[in-house]
Amino acid sequence: MYVIRRHRRHLLFPPGLLALAFLLLLGCQVLRPWYGVLGPHYVLSLTLPARPVSDVIYPYPDIALFKQVRIGESEHSSQEQLELFSQLPYFRHWQDFTFTGEQVARGATAEKARLAFQAMRTDTTRAKGIRIRFTEQASYTSLVQILDWAQSATGDNYLLDIYQGPVTLYAFTNAYRPPAIDVDRLFPDGNAIIGCSLCNDFYPYSPPPASFWEQMKTWVTQCKLIWKQALLSSEWLASLSLLCAIMLTTMRKMARRWHTA
Repeated sequence: MYVIRRHRRHLLFPPGLLALAFLLLLGCQVLRPWYGVLGPHYVLSLTLPARPVSDVIYPYPDIALFKQVRIGESEHSSQEQLELFSQLPYFRHWQDFTFTGEQVARGATAEKARLAFQAMRTDTTRAKGIRIRFTEQASYTSLVQILDWAQSATGDNYLLDIYQGPVTLYAFTNAYRPPAIDVDRLFPDGNAIIGCSLCNDFYPYSPPPASFWEQMKTWVTQCKLIWKQALLSSEWLASLSLLCAIMLTTMRKMARRWHTA
């Protein structure tokens, strides 16, 4: 006659750990559609002129303050500054785009505008201009997207007119003009060097390409920063801390059983 003996096999993980991990994964899947809402929000800084009472864009009463405001220079002459609304039609050879609110035409118009802004950002030697009109049916998303592209392509050289006619965005760049050299100051005796006109030429500096190991170091650093930001975010800090505590407790129990075995 055999005596019944009970043999208990120790679990690798404590009871409930896999269920907790599954609940954590399930919570991540539930919060996945809300990732855009839970992410960081950005603010787009925008400066608009006051409601015009005349043809002047910035009607400051103080002339000294008015002279400090430089929106942009004309395509034909660097001495002609943009100061009046009546200058806008001939201020540049505009590339025109219109957002009418139609979903079918919105994607094509946005893609053409994006390519135009990309070409404007890469070509800094010529004066270019983009004029985009928004009808009453156009969406606010299109306006914000175009403003973001204009700011990245031109910096601060854009003007949003919300008072005259449809909402119109004027984005433009100025042609590069090398700084003038005062020859009389450099050569007071009048003996100028032949070929001094080449002194105004601009030679952009192109750094040598980075080596493979430098690129790998940059990639590793970027990965570390991304993981650090993800692990230290408020959405994941509590869950990861609890999971780490459970793992440490499990490892401690396993080590204790290993010594007693």
